[in-house]
Amino acid sequence: MKTLRQIRKALANLAKRLAARKDALSRARRRYKKFHALAEREEQRAAHARSRGKTVRAERFERRQQSRDKKATYWRGVIRREFSKAQGLEQRIEDREAQLKKWEKEHGVFMEGENKVRGGNPEQRLRYAIHRAALNYRKGTQPGYYSQSGAERKYSHGLYKYPFGHIWDCSTFADAMYYVCGLPSPSGAGAYRTGGWTGTELEHGRKVSESEARSGDLVIYLGGSLGSHHVEVVDDPKKKTTIGHGDSAINIGCNGSYDLFGDGNYTIHRYV
Repeated sequence: MKTLRQIRKALANLAKRLAARKDALSRARRRYKKFHALAEREEQRAAHARSRGKTVRAERFERRQQSRDKKATYWRGVIRREFSKAQGLEQRIEDREAQLKKWEKEHGVFMEGENKVRGGNPEQRLRYAIHRAALNYRKGTQPGYYSQSGAERKYSHGLYKYPFGHIWDCSTFADAMYYVCGLPSPSGAGAYRTGGWTGTELEHGRKVSESEARSGDLVIYLGGSLGSHHVEVVDDPKKKTTIGHGDSAINIGCNGSYDLFGDGNYTIHRYV
């Protein structure tokens, strides 16, 4: 049996670890907002230069924008790992295959080929899809690279073997989950052909409260010159967990709260 002194020491060590995690999260949030704002500024400078026919100058601003975007993406990844308590993530993903098989039996959801989820209701299909995507990422059958530039989005490969060299970011992932489930795009009619982003997702759907949230709803984070900058897909509304593609990984983003960036500036939208 532990002595009172040992218990106090253990609690003190726990407090230090929690404080260190909180500090790391705060630092990551500050860094992300800084580099995201810098990237937006360089994008605006590039657009202005091009409008005046100054191509060389515009290209210089665009290179700076890409550099800032990479740094912002890195720090967003740190935020997601810290916020979701990543030390427990590995085991949950290893158990996900058993969970998927359980849902197949209970809800009648099933894979049709490698990139289609059928059966069940829309909410059940969407939750199944995001867990399948996370599992495939861990297995290495779904590339986890993150890119906001490249060739057109490949929504038809949202679960398996997404091709390299294409746009593959947070909003593409969210829209792709609806695509593979045979549902209308959160970005509006025709968006599977033309492409969407957090702004188009924000323009569509119905806003719901946190208490009304369901699996498959989108948590859209607001702010910046474009009005929105990130999106996660609701996993378990009771635990307030999400799965998304905010950096190279496809994994849990939120755990216990949807306030990923610590500013309370987000909204939840439903599309089915």
